[in-house]
Amino acid sequence: GNRVVAQAPSSGMALILLSEGALSTEGLLELLEGVLEDNGPMLVAARAEQEEREASRRIREEQERDFALALQEDQRKEKEKQEELERKLREREEEELSRKKVEEKTQAVLSRRRERAEAIPEEPEPGEDGVSKVLIRFPDGSRVTRRFYDKERVKVIYNFVDSLESNTCYDYKLVSNFPRKVFDESTFEQTLAEAGLSRQAMLFLQSED
Repeated sequence: GNRVVAQAPSSGMALILLSEGALSTEGLLELLEGVLEDNGPMLVAARAEQEEREASRRIREEQERDFALALQEDQRKEKEKQEELERKLREREEEELSRKKVEEKTQAVLSRRRERAEAIPEEPEPGEDGVSKVLIRFPDGSRVTRRFYDKERVKVIYNFVDSLESNTCYDYKLVSNFPRKVFDESTFEQTLAEAGLSRQAMLFLQSED
């Protein structure tokens, strides 16, 4: 017998028809037309089902892709949110640390001020011999003048500056401009005369806080 195969490519289905004897071209065409006429609705339904499956697959893939993108976006936003939270936390910690440092410095200045105020000798009277007049200038432009005996130590000037309410610096140095000289701890035991601060001197407070 002869075997005739009719296949619907999109559905993957195939119809197989067996016939006896030789077929002419016209006979073969008539046979195929009959097969298609008899099985057309089934082939259409199969094709529609296949197309529906394809559409469902595409929708599913799009949904999965959209979900992956949405998840990625959510993760990015969550990461940014976490980084912003950590940044604010660091800022608060730094502010708190800075505030504590300021408080500690303020308390240290106040404590030192009270202590130094008790260690300052009496100020010499105007016109006494062996007296130096020292002007202290602060970073804000304010100034204070005080008399000291030439025989007193440089440390006494620091004690005086430490006792002043106008001095809010904890770490500082006293310097002169002409000539340029820094009066630091190495000069504390020198007398004012030895340090070149006799008679009259101007010192600038140089903050190192």
